[in-house]
Amino acid sequence: MTRRTCTKPRWHAGAIAALALASLTSSCTGERLGPPPVGVGLTTAADVTAGLVEHHRYHHHGGITLLVAMSVDTLDLSPEQQPAIERIRAALHTAMLAGRGVDDSLLKTLADGVAAGRVDRASVDAALANIGEESAAVYAASVDALNELHRVLTPSQRAALFDKVGWHWTIWRSANGESSRDNDWVATITDNLRLTTDQTEQVHAGFQARRHGAAALDPNEIAASLQALSEAFQKTDFDARRITAASLANRHMATWGAAQLAYLVEAAVPVLDAEQRASLKRTLQEHASHATAAERAW
Repeated sequence: MTRRTCTKPRWHAGAIAALALASLTSSCTGERLGPPPVGVGLTTAADVTAGLVEHHRYHHHGGITLLVAMSVDTLDLSPEQQPAIERIRAALHTAMLAGRGVDDSLLKTLADGVAAGRVDRASVDAALANIGEESAAVYAASVDALNELHRVLTPSQRAALFDKVGWHWTIWRSANGESSRDNDWVATITDNLRLTTDQTEQVHAGFQARRHGAAALDPNEIAASLQALSEAFQKTDFDARRITAASLANRHMATWGAAQLAYLVEAAVPVLDAEQRASLKRTLQEHASHATAAERAW
């Protein structure tokens, strides 16, 4: 499937610095997203890409930790490694529990606003702040699990893990683009809710106005944190506690992604008719209830 996205990286530790620069300078095009790494467990590459874009649009509670957890699920493991990996996977998801709760709270707040015909901006801003705080705490809560993950994996598996993390980061950026016109969100809501041309233009304008003055996402910062984590993870003396920038990267990723969702919904609500609002409300409610199942699937 074709999406508007920036150049897709294939990461090893040394390549992430180049990605950081490229992500700031390359223009988004109609490039076809590349296939997922080997081991992703859905039927086709298109299914995987579409499912992950959908997931990364609605769920933002884990930042880098969530990308690692989703990548662990698709590693090629030996039977001897499975028990330890199951324990690590559970620990990573436990570390994200509080963040998942505030993520779901935002979705429910937005669904209530859609039903009422007006999204409460103060409630949304408070929910976004909570998501940022909880996501910043996720990394510190997951360092023991990350350290155990490093001990359990072989060197080749460690490299494969961060190939997969890199792919998830690319999908996340496709789902949460920095430019309102390049952002696939408006096109998606236009298709899903069958907006008229006039409605689409009004949503674009409202989305842009709501984003005005909000803090911009710096992909260079996120890529630098991932570079540090990836390079350290390939070494024998890895200690996740040394990657101090990861908590800040988690906060910025989660807050930015959740804000794009919130701002779009806020811009759309005044433009939608009753049937369209009912459809959007159902979608938000469904995502608020299926986060855990979706994360287990990947």
